[in-house]
Amino acid sequence: MTDKKLLSTICKLYYYDELTQNQISEVLKIERTKVSRLLKKAKELGIVKIIINDMYLEQLEAETRLKKKYGLKGVQLVANDENILVNIAEAAHGYIDTIAENKEVIGITWGKTIREFSLYKPLNVNKKIDFIPLLGGYNNMKDYMSINSMIYNLATLYKGTPYFIEFPLIVDNPEMKKQIMNSIFFKQIIEIWQKLRIAVVGIGATEKSSNVLWEIGLSELKNLNNAEEIREKTSKRKAIGEICSKFYDINGKIVKTILDDRVIGIGLSELTEIPYSIGIAGGVEKTDAIYGAIMGKYINVLITDMETGKKLLEKE
Repeated sequence: MTDKKLLSTICKLYYYDELTQNQISEVLKIERTKVSRLLKKAKELGIVKIIINDMYLEQLEAETRLKKKYGLKGVQLVANDENILVNIAEAAHGYIDTIAENKEVIGITWGKTIREFSLYKPLNVNKKIDFIPLLGGYNNMKDYMSINSMIYNLATLYKGTPYFIEFPLIVDNPEMKKQIMNSIFFKQIIEIWQKLRIAVVGIGATEKSSNVLWEIGLSELKNLNNAEEIREKTSKRKAIGEICSKFYDINGKIVKTILDDRVIGIGLSELTEIPYSIGIAGGVEKTDAIYGAIMGKYINVLITDMETGKKLLEKE
């Protein structure tokens, strides 16, 4: 029978002292393959037990089920506490660290969750990354609508280049939008959009309390016959969610509004072409909006809170 003291010694060196199996082999003067076998034997005899925190195990199981249920590339679920937005921001940076390449360009939208993402400072930043807006927003007064300041924060954090769009989110008429998006400057922006591998987008529900688009701070809406009127029309057309100031229903079908011909930004169909379109949003009130975004394939990675994840698992 294998000496249990030897097994305990190997476990201590491996799990506590964090030596590699090769290093243990050199210290104890035994073969590397034998170290591996003895570690396995120690588990079988109960000398070492690996315990996974139940809370994290539940999260991992839910993440796996969501990926399978909705065919997503990735899912990250965070704790439901008073710091949900911070938790989501931290998880988003962690996910980006696993998929981003050095000197990559990442596109972002705006909103309260995106703002938290732009302010969060991860402990380790190992890659140089550039950031570009996916829509306008220049001169908006609310801090979570000033997309260029978010771009600057993120580019500074990742020691990359910030690309700015010096145009408002909503312009006065369709002709003005055409002139802007057909300009030489904007064609360069569109070229970068077409090459994006990663986008981080906020998801808005159509409820007034869950969508910053309705807020008075978006002064452009005053030129469009009252923001409340637009909200009522989107509700009648069964719009359930919004990304990049474009609306969609529960099945992910685009719901057209008069804003479409005036919004300076990327289209929802373009988001479906981006390899990693990461949706970040928290709160069970956004469950249907997230569901619609997944159905429309506007996002293929989801970072949200645990309770919202459970609600998505319950949906037919």
